[in-house]
Amino acid sequence: MFIFDENRPSRQDDFDLGDYEDNDFWEDVLRKNLVIVKVYSDIPVKENHIYDLDQFSKSVTNHLALAHCNVIISFYVESIELALSRVLFEKENITEDELPLDRLWHLTQD
Repeated sequence: MFIFDENRPSRQDDFDLGDYEDNDFWEDVLRKNLVIVKVYSDIPVKENHIYDLDQFSKSVTNHLALAHCNVIISFYVESIELALSRVLFEKENITEDELPLDRLWHLTQD
Protein backbone atom coordinates (compact mmCIF):
# COMPACT_ATOMS: atom_id res chain seq x y z
CA MET A 1 0.00 0.00 0.00
CA PHE A 2 1.42 3.35 -1.08
CA ILE A 3 -0.05 6.55 0.35
CA PHE A 4 0.53 9.88 -1.38
CA ASP A 5 -0.49 13.22 0.05
CA GLU A 6 -0.89 15.21 -3.15
CA ASN A 7 -0.92 18.53 -1.24
CA ARG A 8 -3.56 19.99 -3.54
CA PRO A 9 -7.34 20.29 -3.64
CA SER A 10 -9.23 17.38 -5.12
CA ARG A 11 -10.75 17.84 -8.59
CA GLN A 12 -13.59 16.18 -10.44
CA ASP A 13 -11.17 14.27 -12.66
CA ASP A 14 -9.65 12.60 -9.57
CA PHE A 15 -12.83 10.56 -9.26
CA ASP A 16 -13.87 7.78 -11.61
CA LEU A 17 -17.34 9.23 -12.18
CA GLY A 18 -17.11 10.15 -15.84
CA ASP A 19 -18.64 13.48 -16.78
CA TYR A 20 -20.95 13.77 -13.79
CA GLU A 21 -21.91 17.46 -13.88
CA ASP A 22 -24.09 18.03 -10.79
CA ASN A 23 -22.43 21.11 -9.25
CA ASP A 24 -24.21 20.67 -5.91
CA PHE A 25 -22.79 17.14 -5.70
CA TRP A 26 -19.23 18.30 -6.43
CA GLU A 27 -19.53 21.19 -3.99
CA ASP A 28 -20.22 18.65 -1.24
CA VAL A 29 -17.60 16.12 -2.36
CA LEU A 30 -14.45 18.08 -3.23
CA ARG A 31 -12.06 18.79 -0.37
CA LYS A 32 -9.05 21.04 0.25
CA ASN A 33 -6.56 18.19 0.04
CA LEU A 34 -6.22 14.92 -1.85
CA VAL A 35 -4.67 11.72 -0.53
CA ILE A 36 -4.16 8.91 -3.03
CA VAL A 37 -3.85 5.32 -1.81
CA LYS A 38 -2.60 2.69 -4.26
CA VAL A 39 -2.73 -0.97 -3.27
CA TYR A 40 -0.53 -3.30 -5.30
CA SER A 41 -0.68 -7.06 -5.19
CA ASP A 42 0.72 -9.88 -7.30
CA ILE A 43 -2.81 -11.30 -7.47
CA PRO A 44 -6.19 -9.53 -7.55
CA VAL A 45 -7.37 -8.33 -4.14
CA LYS A 46 -10.28 -10.42 -2.93
CA GLU A 47 -13.61 -8.61 -3.06
CA ASN A 48 -14.21 -9.18 0.65
CA HIS A 49 -10.85 -7.49 1.49
CA ILE A 50 -11.51 -4.22 -0.34
CA TYR A 51 -13.60 -2.62 2.40
CA ASP A 52 -11.06 -3.55 5.10
CA LEU A 53 -8.17 -2.13 3.06
CA ASP A 54 -10.16 1.05 2.44
CA GLN A 55 -10.86 1.44 6.16
CA PHE A 56 -7.24 0.69 7.05
CA SER A 57 -5.96 3.35 4.65
CA LYS A 58 -8.37 5.88 6.16
CA SER A 59 -7.32 4.95 9.70
CA VAL A 60 -3.67 5.50 8.77
CA THR A 61 -4.53 8.93 7.37
CA ASN A 62 -7.23 9.99 9.86
CA HIS A 63 -4.96 12.54 11.55
CA LEU A 64 -4.99 14.50 8.29
CA ALA A 65 -8.48 15.77 9.17
CA LEU A 66 -10.52 13.70 6.77
CA ALA A 67 -13.22 16.37 6.81
CA HIS A 68 -10.75 18.39 4.73
CA CYS A 69 -9.30 15.53 2.67
CA ASN A 70 -10.52 13.16 0.02
CA VAL A 71 -8.89 9.74 0.29
CA ILE A 72 -9.12 7.81 -2.97
CA ILE A 73 -8.05 4.17 -3.00
CA SER A 74 -7.21 2.18 -6.13
CA PHE A 75 -6.18 -1.45 -6.57
CA TYR A 76 -3.62 -2.77 -9.05
CA VAL A 77 -2.30 -6.20 -9.98
CA GLU A 78 1.44 -5.69 -10.33
CA SER A 79 4.65 -6.75 -8.66
CA ILE A 80 5.03 -4.61 -5.54
CA GLU A 81 8.77 -4.16 -6.11
CA LEU A 82 8.28 -3.10 -9.74
CA ALA A 83 5.41 -0.80 -8.77
CA LEU A 84 7.54 0.87 -6.09
CA SER A 85 10.38 1.48 -8.53
CA ARG A 86 8.01 2.81 -11.20
CA VAL A 87 6.01 5.05 -8.85
CA LEU A 88 9.13 6.58 -7.27
CA PHE A 89 10.55 7.31 -10.68
CA GLU A 90 7.28 8.76 -12.01
CA LYS A 91 6.55 10.90 -8.94
CA GLU A 92 10.04 11.93 -7.81
CA ASN A 93 12.46 10.80 -10.51
CA ILE A 94 14.41 8.81 -7.91
CA THR A 95 15.14 5.22 -6.97
CA GLU A 96 14.23 3.56 -3.68
CA ASP A 97 17.83 3.97 -2.45
CA GLU A 98 17.67 7.71 -3.15
CA LEU A 99 14.44 8.32 -1.23
CA PRO A 100 15.18 10.76 1.61
CA LEU A 101 13.80 9.59 4.96
CA ASP A 102 12.19 12.96 5.65
CA ARG A 103 9.83 12.30 2.72
CA LEU A 104 8.44 9.33 4.64
CA TRP A 105 7.61 11.37 7.74
CA HIS A 106 5.10 13.67 6.07
CA LEU A 107 2.10 11.50 6.96
CA THR A 108 3.10 10.82 10.57
CA GLN A 109 2.04 12.79 13.61
CA ASP A 110 5.56 12.82 15.07
